[in-house]
Amino acid sequence: MIQISKHSIYFLIVALLMILPQCQAGIIEVCDRCEVKTIKQGIAQAEDQDTLLIKKGVYKEFNILIDKPISLIGEDFPVVDGQEKGEIFRIVSDNVRIQGLVIINVGVSYTTDHAA
Repeated sequence: MIQISKHSIYFLIVALLMILPQCQAGIIEVCDRCEVKTIKQGIAQAEDQDTLLIKKGVYKEFNILIDKPISLIGEDFPVVDGQEKGEIFRIVSDNVRIQGLVIINVGVSYTTDHAA
């Protein structure tokens, strides 16, 4: 039978309490009535593993850089309108999830592929 000292249990509890807050991802709401009004603002405020919950509406944004592992989740299929000004999203991070967004008016380039 394995015996564990009180000090070992105490150390384990303290270590877990220090690690657990870092494991909790946050949710940032994005909408015209929210504190965060644009997708770019939400990404700037987000930390690794956070989720941007993008509410229904039209977001006229382009050149959105995603440089951290986050999720962009659309609620009721919000529209991201690139206004034909270039790429809409540039993803330079692993573990990025984009779901539930309608992407329109990606810019046209004859030298660069602006897929989204």
